Amino acid sequence: MTTSRILSLWLPHWPTDRLRRALRRSSGGLPDRPVLITAHRIGSRRLIAATCPRAAALGLHPGLSVTEAQARHPGLAITEADPEADRHALLGLARWCLGLTPGVALTPVENGSNDACADGLWLDASGCAPLYAPDQPAAEDRLRRTLLARLARLGIAARAAIADTPGAAHALARHGAPGQTDPLPLPVAALRLDATTCDRLDRLGLSRIGDLATLPRAPLERRFGRNRLAAGRTVLLRLDQLLGRVREPLPWLPPPGRIAARLHVFDPLVTAEGLARAIDALATDIATRLRAAGEGALGLELRLERCDNTTQTRRLGLAAPNADAAHLAKLFTTRLDELDPGEGVETLCLTVCRRARRAAHQHAVLMADTSQEAHPDPICDLIDTLSHRPGLHALWRPRLRESDVPERAFQRLPAHMPIPASPARAWPRPTRLIDPPCPVQAIAELPDAAPAQFVWQGRRHRIRCADGPERIAGEWWQRDGERRAVRDYFRVEDTDGHRFWLFRRGDGQLCETGDLRWFLHGIF
Repeated sequence: MTTSRILSLWLPHWPTDRLRRALRRSSGGLPDRPVLITAHRIGSRRLIAATCPRAAALGLHPGLSVTEAQARHPGLAITEADPEADRHALLGLARWCLGLTPGVALTPVENGSNDACADGLWLDASGCAPLYAPDQPAAEDRLRRTLLARLARLGIAARAAIADTPGAAHALARHGAPGQTDPLPLPVAALRLDATTCDRLDRLGLSRIGDLATLPRAPLERRFGRNRLAAGRTVLLRLDQLLGRVREPLPWLPPPGRIAARLHVFDPLVTAEGLARAIDALATDIATRLRAAGEGALGLELRLERCDNTTQTRRLGLAAPNADAAHLAKLFTTRLDELDPGEGVETLCLTVCRRARRAAHQHAVLMADTSQEAHPDPICDLIDTLSHRPGLHALWRPRLRESDVPERAFQRLPAHMPIPASPARAWPRPTRLIDPPCPVQAIAELPDAAPAQFVWQGRRHRIRCADGPERIAGEWWQRDGERRAVRDYFRVEDTDGHRFWLFRRGDGQLCETGDLRWFLHGIF
């Protein structure tokens, strides 16, 4: 079994690195103002939001007043902070990183603001080691150095570390020394705790992660277990996540080409009504993007992330490409009783796993709402609804195929597959086929007369009229035993008006064609 390995990539100067790359492309750089900072306004004060490496070396840091920074260094290049552009560019970098590892996730928001998340990535390094070196430690180090070297060529300052858990990798990348693998000597701030909690721990003499890890569990639970902070950031939770005692789900980006919608709520959802409204919103977003691409969903995945850091996933398929928001939402909302929100659901993610082009359809000339989704095959909605109900997982469609042997004259297709054109039948066939054929006792003259009577399930049936024989030869290309096999079929009606489909094995003359036994194969 492959051990989970996570690479944490920290971009300490991402906003200014992004700006410098953009300015270099547009104007060839800033030769006269090499020291770059970004600024934002909080109230009446204008503060530094991010600094470039040279500004940091001069003692400038986020939170410092811009006026004071200009007084110290008059030649600063100051640009207004643009958190949305930073995040958009970080998403582009994350997609670029998918060329190195199979999974990438953005570092989540730490303080509840939208601009605090644009400074790092998590990369799934599990199983990537053999691609870089024979032994795992050397391979992981080469992966880390390869990533940092490529970023350096792009003009992006970065630090990286690999560990068994996201928390440990995050701590080592941001607070550890190069090459350090043990997170226990790191300060408690590496646990992603807020400043107030770090100060409180420091006053208690707990300044290192190792100090917390070696303490008995009970005193820590009494002191911090009931002190629940926003988004579940408690001391015990972060410590357990770092040590691997509690799994930390990561918001992995959908693979390229997939369409996904994500919704984070500040008040956890615990009711079916709340979950239904959230799913409706996600389905509307997904449907809008599918229609814009001229496509429809064939497979969907709904992932719920709960407050207790567990996830629930539901997957389903569709009979035909569909981009109707109401229908997509209904497939999940009608099964909400299968979901357990626990203490509440914080994040919902709806992903289109498979999609295909939708067939174009002409709207009615007098249709009032031309934006309404057209359904060329209404049975597809019924199939979607039935196939995802308990007990109806074996829903299928019958389809006739080209074969004279009755058992092979039809096949079962998945319900979502369209039915191709069926071959024409020259002879009538029963509405109910008995498979395998049922042996009966019959009285008939040889070589080709219809039976005068037969016994089935202990009851004698006297034949009033009959039609036949219809001779069907075996399909020698299917089985060698059918090379000379022959069946003579008769459509018969008994004195009670019941119609049956009987056959005799053999042609009544050559013994190698069959043993002359009679069988009931269908009922009209």
